[in-house]
Amino acid sequence: MKSVIFLYISFKVRIIALFTVIYLLLASVIFLIYDRQSNSKILYQLRDADLKTAQTISISLDNLFTSIEEMGGLMAENQSLIAMLQKANQVPAGEKIQYREYDLSSLLKELKNPIIDDLSFLSSDGYVIGGTPLYKDRVDLIFGPSTVKQLSREHADWLDMFRIQDLYTQQIYSVIPCTIPVYDGQNFLGHLVLFLNEEKIFQNISAYNGSVFILDDNNLIISSARKDFLCKDFYNKMQLTYFDISQDVSTVLKREDQREIVLTAQYYQRRNWQILIMSDPNTIYAQEQFDNSFFISVSTICIITIPIIAILLIIYISKPITQLQNTMKKVDAGDLSLRNPYHKHDEFGNLSTHFNQLLDTVQTLLERISLQEEQKQNYRFQLIQSQINPHFLYNVLELISSFIRLDMKDTALLAVQNISNFYRISLSDGVNIIKIQDEVQLLKQYLCLQEMRYREFMKFTVEVDEAILPYTIPKLTLQPLAENAIYHGLRSCKYPGELKVQGFLEGGWIVFSVTDNGVGFPQEKVEEIMQYKNHQSFGIQSIIHRLKLYFGEEILFEITPCSPGTKITLKIPKKEQ
Repeated sequence: MKSVIFLYISFKVRIIALFTVIYLLLASVIFLIYDRQSNSKILYQLRDADLKTAQTISISLDNLFTSIEEMGGLMAENQSLIAMLQKANQVPAGEKIQYREYDLSSLLKELKNPIIDDLSFLSSDGYVIGGTPLYKDRVDLIFGPSTVKQLSREHADWLDMFRIQDLYTQQIYSVIPCTIPVYDGQNFLGHLVLFLNEEKIFQNISAYNGSVFILDDNNLIISSARKDFLCKDFYNKMQLTYFDISQDVSTVLKREDQREIVLTAQYYQRRNWQILIMSDPNTIYAQEQFDNSFFISVSTICIITIPIIAILLIIYISKPITQLQNTMKKVDAGDLSLRNPYHKHDEFGNLSTHFNQLLDTVQTLLERISLQEEQKQNYRFQLIQSQINPHFLYNVLELISSFIRLDMKDTALLAVQNISNFYRISLSDGVNIIKIQDEVQLLKQYLCLQEMRYREFMKFTVEVDEAILPYTIPKLTLQPLAENAIYHGLRSCKYPGELKVQGFLEGGWIVFSVTDNGVGFPQEKVEEIMQYKNHQSFGIQSIIHRLKLYFGEEILFEITPCSPGTKITLKIPKKEQ
């Protein structure tokens, strides 16, 4: 009963009621989540900021590594260094000791780049050449034979970080080597080795808030503000498990003291590293407090302005609906030329557009129905012309007369029977749609008469699957196709011609083919035949139009040149009477 009463309430009143209910629900939800909103907002903002920070660090590392690789590529083209490596490669292994202490400090100064702490060279057989101030035996140990074999000769290669001692300051620090292949033309000479100090990496991340750690693929810390953590397992140090962290996501964890921490992980694909940022949200809780007075003020303003907004909204919404309703009433009165004038790009504009499109479709359908009726009348007239076809009748009567004069009475009688059966089916009390069985019989009668007339150069075969015989087809569909094959293909050939008509099922379709071995015709002749239509022949184009009127657009008609001759294929849907 309530639902029935609600249907008769005005649209405006329903809008007001709905608006009020929605507002009360929203206000209730806002008050319920009030206490939790502040902390959740802070956590969300912190997690989002840490994700962006991790992405920025990733980009900064990319720029750092790219600049080192580009710098190394330029150094690898230094002609004096290439000449030195050529000489070193030519010296026997036992005599290469002279190159071990090769002074590269001048080259390092020429770089004028604080990113690179040291550099060395590896000969083509892996011998360490020059390099200062690093401890050489440690470098020899790092670049052992197995490591040298794995170095890329195509592009820059980065190795794992290791700790090494400075010979001058005795300081131990962590470095990451980058190897650059050196070539003289096509000849491989060795590798240029650039050593990147971990401090240079930390300079890229020290400006960001929170504790930042960079881990290698073994979860070892390779850069951090905590130098005592370097080369140590991060998860053991932080008493975490690998499954506590999700890649490219911020995770909120609780420590043993129940304090929350935000741990953000970003995968750095170029080095197979992890960038981890650990933040403490408790440090900013005090800075982000929800303003109660502001919330109350906003709520009060909303309560006051709701009636005004509701009235304005109702007026705005009901105007296009009323306009559309008035247009519909006029259309319902019979004026299909009217269109709704509302054209804004919103829901009502879409409704108005679809309503106008519906009217356009109705008008188009009415015009199409009128045109189809006119076409049907024209095709009925053409069909009657084709059924009677005085030229064909004259030729058959002349043929019968010739048989009688030649005392071929049996043949003349057969011709009379064929022409009689042909016109019996063709006229068929004005019925335009017949069974395929009758259409095939009509075709056979026609071909028998033509075979009698052109006995010296024409034979025909008709092979039709019995499964398609009960289905229907517009009358005089196959006969004009055979007529075109005879007059355009067989009649002009100098050898015995054959005409073959086939009909069969193919899935949900009925397929007919008319094939002759006549002279054939070029593609431009196909266009002429498709448009051929006069008092002697029922044109193929007319056949196609009649089929589309009966079956719709789902038909296929093809004329394909063969060698020799031509093949006409017709594909129509199955349709029972």
